[in-house]
Amino acid sequence: MNQQTPWPSPAKTILMTMLLLTLLAACGGVPPPPNATPVPSPPTNTPVPPPPTATPAPSRPAGGANPATVVPLQERNSAHEDSGTIDAKLFQRIANIFEVFRNNADQIWADTYRLDQMPLLLVYKDAAGNPQHGYLLNHPDAASVPTAELLKTDPALKLPPVYRLTELPSARIKQVRHFDFQAPIAGVPSFIMAYNAPSVDQLSAPVSADWDAFIVHEGLHDQQDATWVQGLQSQDVDNYPLDGDAIAAIRLEHQLLIAALSAPDAATRDAAIKRFIAVRSDRIATNQLAQTMDGQQERFEGTARYIEYRLGQFIPNPNQVGAIKYLQVALEPQATRDELAFGRFYSTGAALSLLLDQVGIPWKAAVEQGQSQYEVLRDHFGLTDNAAEQAALLAEARKVYHYAALQQAGAATAKTVDAGYQRFSDDAGLDDPSSSGSDNAEIIEDVQKPYEPVAEPPITASVPAGYTLQGGFRVAYAELPHAFWQAEYSPGKKPVTIVDYAAGDQRLRITRSPFAGTLADAQTIKAETGLFAGGERRRFGARDVLLFTMEDATTGPYTAIGFVHDGHWYTAAGDLSVEPMAAIAAEMTTQ
Repeated sequence: MNQQTPWPSPAKTILMTMLLLTLLAACGGVPPPPNATPVPSPPTNTPVPPPPTATPAPSRPAGGANPATVVPLQERNSAHEDSGTIDAKLFQRIANIFEVFRNNADQIWADTYRLDQMPLLLVYKDAAGNPQHGYLLNHPDAASVPTAELLKTDPALKLPPVYRLTELPSARIKQVRHFDFQAPIAGVPSFIMAYNAPSVDQLSAPVSADWDAFIVHEGLHDQQDATWVQGLQSQDVDNYPLDGDAIAAIRLEHQLLIAALSAPDAATRDAAIKRFIAVRSDRIATNQLAQTMDGQQERFEGTARYIEYRLGQFIPNPNQVGAIKYLQVALEPQATRDELAFGRFYSTGAALSLLLDQVGIPWKAAVEQGQSQYEVLRDHFGLTDNAAEQAALLAEARKVYHYAALQQAGAATAKTVDAGYQRFSDDAGLDDPSSSGSDNAEIIEDVQKPYEPVAEPPITASVPAGYTLQGGFRVAYAELPHAFWQAEYSPGKKPVTIVDYAAGDQRLRITRSPFAGTLADAQTIKAETGLFAGGERRRFGARDVLLFTMEDATTGPYTAIGFVHDGHWYTAAGDLSVEPMAAIAAEMTTQ
């Protein structure tokens, strides 16, 4: 999974030139902001001692593995931040995970998912996002991969042979953003995970508390791509039915799952499960899209979340939130389309998986072969063809949980469920199988998070004529993916606010943070994060403006303008063509 960035979504929108001009003009002049307060660097785990010192390996022709040991990591990588320390920590984390799988694979998933045996390439990316080297494990023909060198690792780690690649073998691998599934390496489909320093991306840093769960979650997706029956899947979040009755039924399901998970005994648990089956059966009977999406997404994303919990039994994660807490998000009055039409499937799928374990049903093979967790439970309790019993259970559930009140609340939520929701077009990579999981999963995982709703626009006077507030959300300080963002966006560790406006198909997204400093130089930001394709300081009237372009692997470049107003940092961004961009630039002077 990935964390949401405070920058606007790379999904393409149309932003008219006058919107940005209006936005800038409406705020007027601004006095010089105070100096930024220094922020201490995020804490990191104690570095693991690097692998034992080894003698440099002699040079050799590309393509044949050299069995000699290679230059120590801390010496070889001194030019690339502290990658030696990062690599040492990576090996320790991988060793811990592999040990858990060797001894407890059946408690994580089953022998059909063995991360410790899968061909795995770990790709190190520097601060600019450029891949520097990789480590190949469990590959049956690693020695044939060009530039592969056998690495001497600490025997106490009990790692399989590790080959260091000084050159990555394909353009696809070089372009990997976070992960890739079934990528061919020397003819062998392999799982690829990128990793980096915590200053680049906390989630992908092997010093992060969430990193173990991240790689195990995505590793299961790789296995799903390779061996699972895929079934009829959909991610049509835009058209998922969310009227008042649909939301009421969804919330009734969540109440029943919470009741089952927290039941004091098996009889109470099974009663809640049967009522859940009746409610789900009734809801999907007349809702074809829900029938397609719920079960299949629970199969794939729900099981991946489930193994995060299972791994947590052996490698505790202080950031992990229990299944019930996640389920409660959809019960909130401000629940969003992002959550109700996709994000909740992680939670419901994990909850159903945990309940299948509690009931004692051997369910994992059936799910791999195409059945959903709901279908396995339904068949186990014999409710498939018993319409009368299902009707009675449905009536019980509605009575116990005051369905009329849920309908009333659902009708209220239906009016606001699209607030702040940005519909992603197909070119954003949501349904493109060629995206191989990386950008696809990043977008999907980002929108499922339970953001705090925002009702008011940050700058009322900046809303262009004809545009209406769609809503917004806040991103917690700890969720900002870069240390640079944390320091520059929120020196006081306060949330960052994002607000959306719309006029027909046109979108305007404004990002506000409790910024407390001068406008950052574009090249400095690029050096710290690697996210910008270019940028420069400009003047617009009395305002100091940052005009920059961000490059996204899926959608290409898009342009944004950033500025400081009343001690807050704002960006407004969209897909600007060459001509509108030239028109804006003509109104500015280079600083």
